[in-house]
Amino acid sequence: YFKDRLVDKSVTIPSLEDLANSGGGTFRATCERIGGPHAFKRTQVEAEMGGSLAEYYAPRKVRPKMEDYDVCIRIEIFG
Repeated sequence: YFKDRLVDKSVTIPSLEDLANSGGGTFRATCERIGGPHAFKRTQVEAEMGGSLAEYYAPRKVRPKMEDYDVCIRIEIFG
């Protein structure tokens, strides 16, 4: 779902766009959940969102990296 939104340009991640436009780089996706109970785990969100970002930005040389990354993408879920 999120990758579709990236593809149709209904959502952008400016810091990853900057990396892509400058020749590439690395990112990490992290998640924080507030409220709940939630039917999913933090790691599931990180994997889904991080995977979508990795697939979308891979051709532009922006790749996930768990340590020593250029940009941290923080996903906050309220509810």
